[in-house]
Amino acid sequence: MLINTQALPADSTLETQVCIIGAGPAGIALAREWLGSSTQICLLESGGIEPDPQVQALSMAKTSGDPFLSPQATRNRQFGGNSNLWSIKIGAGQMGVRYVPLANLDFAQRDWVPHSGWPFDRSHLDAFYRKAQSVCALGDYAYQPEAWETERERQYPLDPEQIITAMFQFGRRDVFYDQYRHELEQADNIQLCSHSTAIEIETNETGQAVTRLRVVNQAGQKFWVEAKQFVLAQGGMENARLLLLSNRQQNTGLGNQHDLVGRYFMDHPLVEAGTILPTDPKIFDQMRLYDLHQSAGSAIMGHISLSESLMRREQLLNVAAILFPRPNARQFAGIENFKFLAESLVAKQLPPDWLKRLPKIAAGLDYV
Repeated sequence: MLINTQALPADSTLETQVCIIGAGPAGIALAREWLGSSTQICLLESGGIEPDPQVQALSMAKTSGDPFLSPQATRNRQFGGNSNLWSIKIGAGQMGVRYVPLANLDFAQRDWVPHSGWPFDRSHLDAFYRKAQSVCALGDYAYQPEAWETERERQYPLDPEQIITAMFQFGRRDVFYDQYRHELEQADNIQLCSHSTAIEIETNETGQAVTRLRVVNQAGQKFWVEAKQFVLAQGGMENARLLLLSNRQQNTGLGNQHDLVGRYFMDHPLVEAGTILPTDPKIFDQMRLYDLHQSAGSAIMGHISLSESLMRREQLLNVAAILFPRPNARQFAGIENFKFLAESLVAKQLPPDWLKRLPKIAAGLDYV
């Protein structure tokens, strides 16, 4: 059920069994595990159903060091979280996102990667990955190319000791912010609190157990949530920020006695590596597997990665190379004319033929 926290009495307390902070894909997926059960769940979301610039301003932050997208643009405060922003065209008018499990080597301790090594290996997550396939409304848990090859769509013949083919799957974005929202709103045991921003995790005197959560609604009214268990599901940045803000018992932040909360931030940078101009155009017929397409009811796309043996031998990090077809003449003309007019507007001097350029831009608008 959807709770309007502005209707709560001043300084009131909500009591529940499990409190999940953050109604993005992670928080939503977890809350659904208790649908129809007797367990009482409170799911807190800083934003509402619709985007709100005033709430989104809470994501503002300063960045330093390597270039990174604006933090305000990368942490969406709205039910569904960043699923509202997923923007890959996956076919049938649907927008979505790319999925792929981590590779075996990502979990390993590697001498050439400082502080590397997880306390478990990839196999530990396989059962959870399989379950996530269903939650994300994907196809079979199959990320090896052999599972998706057809007579027309086959792996390109590469040296498997150096370069391998692996697969991406793509899922719809509306599953989280629309379909699952209605499920949670109708559940008697789940309280969905919108416009509720967690500002402090309160603990006992030793800082070893969480007692309650301090929350502020959009009207600036404070209230508290008491629960047996609390789950932080706000993403890597906001989870860390809330822990660091909760510094009443531990002055460096909750759980930060080793100064590691907020460290080891990892982005996935994109680099345009170049253009392939094959000597024989027929090569494109051999690359169908590597273009985003529908297969057996799933949206998939092959990509090229380094083999584990090559990464170990050359002491490299993991990487995926994606092949994007060059735009056709209509799309290319659209983007070129768009760029020309944009540069002219910056220079405050429109060219005489600017009206003639607009139809070309409109014709290539899907690529623009």
